[in-house]
Amino acid sequence: MAIAPEDAERRIRAKRINERLKLLASSVNTVGLTVLGAAVLVPFIGGTFTPAAVVWILLAVGLHSVAQVLLSWLRSED
Repeated sequence: MAIAPEDAERRIRAKRINERLKLLASSVNTVGLTVLGAAVLVPFIGGTFTPAAVVWILLAVGLHSVAQVLLSWLRSED
């Protein structure tokens, strides 16, 4: 079955948008993991746990949640 030119163009646009969204979500998630690592390692190495570490951990969870929301915006490529 042949694909109409407008369908092919729509699929290409959807694929391009999806790849950009996946790259952005991956980047946001990586920053979140980095923040989480720093929030856990810095107090562990320094030997002092401060309330600021909890804020950083919550920020990391928030960034991970943003990445999940970005992935929910993926478009159908069919």
